[in-house]
Amino acid sequence: KSMPLQGILWSAVCRNNLVLAEAGEDNREGKVIEVAQKLLQKKPTHGWEYENMRKAGLRGIKFHVYDDEAKFVDIGGETEAEESEMIVWSFAVVADKSLE
Repeated sequence: KSMPLQGILWSAVCRNNLVLAEAGEDNREGKVIEVAQKLLQKKPTHGWEYENMRKAGLRGIKFHVYDDEAKFVDIGGETEAEESEMIVWSFAVVADKSLE
């Protein structure tokens, strides 16, 4: 039996809980996907979230960045109103424990 891949096995970039891009593969009999799904389901916090699967030797890490983006909306004439939307960016990885 060949040795499973080590290092970062899966990663994703999300905007407001919507996965914009992801890369990787699950060479651990569904365990990488399981950790990734649990990690993505965690509520955004200011900082880091973790998900460990010791039996499979996997560690999931997710980091959130809050972006309070202000937009100017034309409401007719020469007046503009400022509208604010909170965007939560999250960056997630599932890695082999060997990276610790």
